[in-house]
Amino acid sequence: MESIEAKEALNGPLAESEPRLKTILDHIPSLIAYWDRNLRNRFANQAYQAWLGVDPESMPGKHLREVIGEERYGLNLPYIEGALRGEKQTFERSIPSPDGSHVRHSLAEYVPDIVDGEVQGFYVVVSDITPIKKAELAQRASEERYRQVVEDQTELIGRYRPDGTMIFVNEVYCRFFGKTGTELIGRTWHPVAHEDDIPMIENKLSLLSPDNPVAIIENRVYAADGCEHWMQFVNRAIYDDDGKLQEIQSVGRDISARKQAEQELAASRAQLHALLVANDRVREEQRKEFAREIHDQLGALLTAIGFRVEALHRHLGDAPQIADEITRIKSLASQASLAARNICDRLRPPALDDLGLIPTCRWYLQDWSALVGIPARGRFGPLRSEPSDQLRTDLFRIFQELLTNVTKHSGATFVRASISSTDHALRLRVVDNGNGFDTRRASRGYGLPGIRERMARHGGEFDITSVPGASTATVTVPLDGTP
Repeated sequence: MESIEAKEALNGPLAESEPRLKTILDHIPSLIAYWDRNLRNRFANQAYQAWLGVDPESMPGKHLREVIGEERYGLNLPYIEGALRGEKQTFERSIPSPDGSHVRHSLAEYVPDIVDGEVQGFYVVVSDITPIKKAELAQRASEERYRQVVEDQTELIGRYRPDGTMIFVNEVYCRFFGKTGTELIGRTWHPVAHEDDIPMIENKLSLLSPDNPVAIIENRVYAADGCEHWMQFVNRAIYDDDGKLQEIQSVGRDISARKQAEQELAASRAQLHALLVANDRVREEQRKEFAREIHDQLGALLTAIGFRVEALHRHLGDAPQIADEITRIKSLASQASLAARNICDRLRPPALDDLGLIPTCRWYLQDWSALVGIPARGRFGPLRSEPSDQLRTDLFRIFQELLTNVTKHSGATFVRASISSTDHALRLRVVDNGNGFDTRRASRGYGLPGIRERMARHGGEFDITSVPGASTATVTVPLDGTP
């Protein structure tokens, strides 16, 4: 049992510290008070004056009902009773200021004072959490505005975890797939996407990273109407500060109309390509027919003229003037026959059908060089295999066009040409030492576009590099599966 001296020794320092403790509590903005088990006040800090307009010096001995008023007392009574049972109470309450100018949103805590298992009373701490509540309200308002904006969009908006589990979908998303949010959230997006496209989608999503957080994916889906739609989804990955993927936000729009237009355009291009191929074939056949007609008919006529002139020479050859004129006629007939043969060769060289691509190109280069006066050197073949008829014709026409361009535009004094092949590809190249040109400038003629069109039908490539003194045109075409 403690002695009187011990109690006095203990109470002395406590008594000395009470004024300091009261000063500290009076400077705390929260309401702080102590109420005994009879709900009589034993202490209150100065915050009661600011909060309730009550002088704390007048509060000791007063009943709690007198201080806070009957209405608030009734509201707080369940918590008061809980504190008197020895249970800590925490609750929120709005408290108007004494002048009614504003309302504090408060967090109240009733802490029981228990001595030897008996509740002696309870401490009250009431804190102003108005700034926190305002921030929460602002956050909720912001979230609501965001949600409203999202719901007002015409795009499909969804968010999902790294494992594909949906955690949010907007109303447009739900309407499009004919599902409710409850049916979609918590499930993966896999049933939404066309099963054939899932491996492609997963592969592109796997490439997302903090440095590459966006993936634009076009894939097929089945909408609520049961029809297949093409969608474009812009997927943005969201990472935490450690670079760990938290979620992916996906914004989708229906691009079925665009895909339909692309397919129709591709079909139109295919039809146009087929028409161009057919047109070239018809034109080559016409060239061949024209060459044959010129060779057969004009050649026969010129040969007959030659025979008739020889017969006339035998009858009238003794007269010198007549002999000279007959010689001139024979020379003109020979020149006409040579001209007819050259026209036939340019319309459709017989060697292209009879001997193949390499001999024809070798002959044409020599003939072109002699005609235009530009020295040329060729390195041709041999080829691993002879190209198909259509490819052989197209390559020869390309070779002609490239040499024609050198004649018209380059100002070259020397040309090198080559044709080589591997087991799967053939390469044709023409190099000149002319003035060069800007390869970025669009061609206004039909020559280069025609070359590209001819290569497109065979899956080939056409490349040009040019600087003053060295221009190179290269055609590379696969030999497998050519038409």
